[in-house]
Amino acid sequence: MVEPIILSRCSFCNNKEPRLVRLPRSSLFVDLTQKVFSRLTVQHFLGIAHHGGYWCCKCICGEYAIVLGGNLRKGHTQSCGCWLKQWNKTRSTTHGMYKSPTYLSWTGMIGRCTNPNNSEYHRYGARGIIICDQWRSSFLAFYNDMGERPTGASLDRKDNALGYTPDNCRWATTQEQANNRRSNHILALGDEEHTITEWSKITGFSVSCLRRRLKHGLSVKETLTLPSQRGINKRDRS
Repeated sequence: MVEPIILSRCSFCNNKEPRLVRLPRSSLFVDLTQKVFSRLTVQHFLGIAHHGGYWCCKCICGEYAIVLGGNLRKGHTQSCGCWLKQWNKTRSTTHGMYKSPTYLSWTGMIGRCTNPNNSEYHRYGARGIIICDQWRSSFLAFYNDMGERPTGASLDRKDNALGYTPDNCRWATTQEQANNRRSNHILALGDEEHTITEWSKITGFSVSCLRRRLKHGLSVKETLTLPSQRGINKRDRS
């Protein structure tokens, strides 16, 4: 991680009538103003030096930092330095859980939500999935809310459109997570809502049978209730 240039205050941001720095007109120039990169929110453009464009950023801790634009976009700089300090502090804390399954779930969550170089970032951080401040800054806060990770379980969000918060997270088995994927087809009959896989177990029809019925235009009720003798093709018939 590349360390930024730390400012106790930003004279530009604190100036009531700042002298604006004109943004370059090059088609290759990307305006980062007000964009958020992990803990940093870009405030304004400072100018170009031999390495590239520099930006004044405000960290969630309240400090300001001068950061090279390329380091922001590549994820090399993610805070004013407070994140790395907290990370090192957490690693050295004598909670006895460093590299435990629960700790690895915590670090994995942070990586896929805040690090653009993480292989899963496009499914999480890039989609706007965020982590609540207390979990992002403290493993112990995460552990106090979630407890020990059960054997065979992993961290799961109840609502996949929302971020990682105490109210939206649980420890879930692989099957429970599979049933909770965004790509799952949810069917509702009366007051019941289940995935196709779950309805297959309830009705006794195979998953392929239910999918074929839906594909042929049958309603959800017909798909789930028609006897097999009146199925869509031979494989549905007893």
